[in-house]
Amino acid sequence: TALDHLAGYSDSRAMSAIRNCFTHPQPVVRQAAIQAAASRLDSCFFDPLLSLLDDPQPEVRLETVQVLGKYAEKGLILSVSQELLKRSPEPETAEAVRHVLLRAGSTILPLLEAELLSGDQSRCARAIEILSFLDVAGANILLTHILDLPAREAYLAAENLGNLNLS
Repeated sequence: TALDHLAGYSDSRAMSAIRNCFTHPQPVVRQAAIQAAASRLDSCFFDPLLSLLDDPQPEVRLETVQVLGKYAEKGLILSVSQELLKRSPEPETAEAVRHVLLRAGSTILPLLEAELLSGDQSRCARAIEILSFLDVAGANILLTHILDLPAREAYLAAENLGNLNLS
């Protein structure tokens, strides 16, 4: 596409044209802009991509999460993880978000601990699920705070801890 072609250039006009497409009324154009940003992984696209996490189209949000995962691999793991954790989990992007967060590993333990204690049921449940996959470090956070959690979340944490093969 034309946006893919523009992504091959590093001048400010090409980057600006791609950024402008993030707000285009047609979802297919926004998706093409996301794909162009994915091929560059330029820092000038990071903030505009974050705004697409709130896009009305689920396909656009999903593609945005996947591209942000590439930014996380590039070294923006804490920024990406923090932004993904700010939003409530939704069915369309939940699996992609979980994949990005699990790849972040122990780097995001403090963020997950804050989510666990946030008081928001869905954010707490997501933190419990991810912490359960982060081996001993995640299990230790769950054990430390299990008594501070509401009954439903404490039960979920206990159930997840029981399913782990940790001594």
